[in-house]
Amino acid sequence: MDAHFKVTLTAFLIIVLGVQAGIALGYVGMGLLLGIIVGIPCAVTRMKDSLRGFILAALVLQIGLAFFVLGFGPSLVVLLTAFLAFAVATLPMHDLYGCTESESLIRHLRMVLGPKGYQMVQNGEIIIPEDGEPKDGPCYTLIGPGNAVTFICGAQETRISGPGTFWTAPWERMQRVYDLNPRQESLVYDDVLTHDMRSARVEIDGIYGIDISEAARRGDRPLNEREIRILRRIDDNVHEWEATTRSAIERGVRLAIGQKQLNELLSSGDFESLERHILSSANHKLRVWDIRLSIVIVRDIQPKMHLIDRESPQRQAV
Repeated sequence: MDAHFKVTLTAFLIIVLGVQAGIALGYVGMGLLLGIIVGIPCAVTRMKDSLRGFILAALVLQIGLAFFVLGFGPSLVVLLTAFLAFAVATLPMHDLYGCTESESLIRHLRMVLGPKGYQMVQNGEIIIPEDGEPKDGPCYTLIGPGNAVTFICGAQETRISGPGTFWTAPWERMQRVYDLNPRQESLVYDDVLTHDMRSARVEIDGIYGIDISEAARRGDRPLNEREIRILRRIDDNVHEWEATTRSAIERGVRLAIGQKQLNELLSSGDFESLERHILSSANHKLRVWDIRLSIVIVRDIQPKMHLIDRESPQRQAV
């Protein structure tokens, strides 16, 4: 909004408030003075690019003057009329907000009555506000290092952003939060069958993550087109990428152990070939999503107390 329009709005507000105050007080000069006193703060608010504050101040004063001039009953009617007009304008927006009509009314009211503070993402979670619920824009948003967020407006994706700070657009909100930092997990698998059909317990440590560069994770540079495509592909196809990764790791463990005799595993103590096999198998499955298992360490392999007899029906079938 340019400066001329700001001045026009301010002058219009002062004139309207002055006339109404003059009617209320029976003295137009006093009303004009009151209009100036109220109009100047509104103009200052407008200079800070808060048109909502400008209009809300005028609305509150209008209702106040209606109460002063007309009394409680008529002013209540004015207030109810304003609310009904707001509701009629807001309820059709529930499709845009992606929620029920009653929820859209509350969300729109929160947006109009701002400022709404800010929202913050850290460690793959929304930590502000404390309830973890994303806010509808416009809202000041802080995405900490090692995080990325998919934003939507209604049912349409608007952007995928890495670490940084910015204002979201009207009605824009967070849809999905990613922790881009490498994950380190200790995993235990029971009843892993060896080549000679014996059951073993396997403990491993693994480090995995989405294939995003360290510079983008830290926020040294924005996400590039390739990295945005990676996150968009995961958005569209993988509901829980961590669970998908764990499943690929487990598959790799079972395939690697299944190629070895139990005695060979226990006597050699050399797990490097197993680790290479697990890495290769898991990354083969994860490559399509650009998720990468970077390190696997086999910590321990122990035989289970219950062993499958070589001459069991299962063994004979094999």
